[in-house]
Amino acid sequence: MIPLVERRSRTSPLILPTGLIFLAGLWLIGSWLLTVGVQMPLQPSSASLEPSLRLLLQSIVVGLAVGWPLLRLSQERFERPVGQVWLDMLVLGTLLQVVIWLPRLFTSWTVPRTIALDLTLLGWMALVGALIASATGTNRLTPRLFVMAICLGVCLIGPLAGAGGRLDVFDASDLVLLGPVAVVRALTDRGATLPSTAQWSAVLLIGLVALGMWCGLLIFRHFLSGDESARKSRSSGA
Repeated sequence: MIPLVERRSRTSPLILPTGLIFLAGLWLIGSWLLTVGVQMPLQPSSASLEPSLRLLLQSIVVGLAVGWPLLRLSQERFERPVGQVWLDMLVLGTLLQVVIWLPRLFTSWTVPRTIALDLTLLGWMALVGALIASATGTNRLTPRLFVMAICLGVCLIGPLAGAGGRLDVFDASDLVLLGPVAVVRALTDRGATLPSTAQWSAVLLIGLVALGMWCGLLIFRHFLSGDESARKSRSSGA
């Protein structure tokens, strides 16, 4: 049986996330059944398949932005949270490539638009991963709840803006402010055209934000480990 919660050893803290792989596979299968279904249309075309595939990608985004942090933040602390989250991102990023590029065979999405979508979702995955790594190095409940609230807010802001009829007031460059669900909707809405300059700017912005968060996290953990080493040396000298 594949363990859903992996056991961690102090001597080998980095482990293959078998539970995450199993649950991600279940999420993908369930998303496909709910959005695309088992039976294909009688006359399949890009016009008939694109709405379902768009919903499939949005469901995958919800899994990345909510399901993944919910799983990791409900487990015990990692000895090496940065390395473990990077291993998670390697697994999820590989799965994401299949989910993004395979539907292009059945849609009118251009290669540049698919690349923009791919880079955007990878950027959001890296951003969520930085949030997970910042909270899974401790067993404290407060930072974990705070990170989970951020992930939920990021995922819900786009649909809530759409439900309130407020999406029209945002330009393409503001899509990064509406979260990954709205970005998927915008980048797949006119799939036969090239992404606009503003949409490429939004892709670059989310990448820079994710890079900045990881740099800040690594710097913070570097100083934190230095302080812990200094305290240990002082206690051993005493």
